[in-house]
Amino acid sequence: MKKLLKTHLAVWAIGLASLFAADPADNQIKGALIDIERYEKQFAGATSANSSTVNRSLKLLNLTRQRLDGSPNKSHASWKEADARYKSLVAHLNNLLNPGTSPSTASTPQAPAAPQNARPATPSNNAPQQMISQYRVRIKKIKRDIDSSFQTMDQGGVKPFQDPEYTAKFEQSAQRHAESIAKYADYQDDPDVIAANEALTKYQNMIAFGKQHAAKELAELGDIQGTLKSINEQIRQLKQPDTPQAPYQEGQLTQWLTQLAQTRQAAVKLHEPLPQ
Repeated sequence: MKKLLKTHLAVWAIGLASLFAADPADNQIKGALIDIERYEKQFAGATSANSSTVNRSLKLLNLTRQRLDGSPNKSHASWKEADARYKSLVAHLNNLLNPGTSPSTASTPQAPAAPQNARPATPSNNAPQQMISQYRVRIKKIKRDIDSSFQTMDQGGVKPFQDPEYTAKFEQSAQRHAESIAKYADYQDDPDVIAANEALTKYQNMIAFGKQHAAKELAELGDIQGTLKSINEQIRQLKQPDTPQAPYQEGQLTQWLTQLAQTRQAAVKLHEPLPQ
């Protein structure tokens, strides 16, 4: 009876958390929250666990930490929430490895908000669950899709990230991949799931690098639209010499060609910033 009551309270807490949780400010935070939620579900309420499973989880959580640290929105409520849940989760896992740790540093994390239409997680135990062949085919397909997306992005380099639409395309792709992998949270210790998560982290890190590099380049270029407007105005002010008409006076053609050459030289100089 007590066990049933605890289950109902946990479900109630999940629903309540979903009402008040702040929306993630960016995909780095969103991906980190997905990771944290997966481990919170696995270890929520646990007082003991297999040490190798806990150590593997702590190792994978280092990638989650990198996601959080790579977010440009550290002052946002969603980042602070993810950071607090991450620290609480890590403290709880460390306490499972070393029972008796002070509760202030190893508190059990609260049950996370469950996404709508998500399939219920099966209870975790010390023995890793065996993935059926159908699931294995799917998770391998997800990794191949991530690798393909990464290759496409890598071939384009970092300059295209100056285009917000280009960046959004890959961020949305990474989010879809993260949601697909999250369906296999029950098999997080499976080598194929680990490989897919590592490929996703590599993909997300490259997106973050592209955004940071593009932002740096744009900052160095300054007001691009203002520069283009200035160039255009200066080009309009260039006065093209009138074409002489026959009969030509002595030296008229020479003077005209000289003026054309000077105008061309000025125009070429004004256009120099355009390739950059």
